Amino acid sequence: MFGGEDAVKLLRLIKPFVHHPLRRLRVELILVYHDGRISREEFKRLYNMTKYKRGRPDIKRNNALEALARTAPQTHTHGDKQPIKRN
Repeated sequence: MFGGEDAVKLLRLIKPFVHHPLRRLRVELILVYHDGRISREEFKRLYNMTKYKRGRPDIKRNNALEALARTAPQTHTHGDKQPIKRN
């Protein structure tokens, strides 16, 4: 079975190639915990923050969409005015 020190070695090797922010954070957390720099309780607390909850909004996408929707120009709020013709 694959695990233990072999898994940690593999994580250290692939860490530079993990580009997804949450996956990279998980890799970092696992390595920091393995190195003994944080406690098990702290690891659990931080790792649980990176989990997606089934049926809940996507951490990354939905928050970004909401922020974009708030900052996007609201073209529909100007009533029935005709657009200005520009030559």
